Amino acid sequence: MPKSKTADRFSGLIAASIPVNNRRRSGKTMIMKEKTVKKDLHVRINIELYEKLRQISFYERRTLTEVISRLISEYVEEKAIEELDLTMPMNL
Repeated sequence: MPKSKTADRFSGLIAASIPVNNRRRSGKTMIMKEKTVKKDLHVRINIELYEKLRQISFYERRTLTEVISRLISEYVEEKAIEELDLTMPMNL
């Protein structure tokens, strides 16, 4: 049974909109998504702190992971400024 011209047009549109090999269409150019290496970190916190973090993530419309990562990054940057030894490489 021969395909209709409409079916050919739609199948081409669907295939063109599917990202391939971690690439996204941006206008007329293809761009690669950046992949960052991430490590799992499992911690236990008290329920009150968890609820506060959950409320922050809700109001900021971010995931708990994003909120906690941002807070840890800010803490590490603050400590690096206070203690310059963290940013300087060790002499071996």
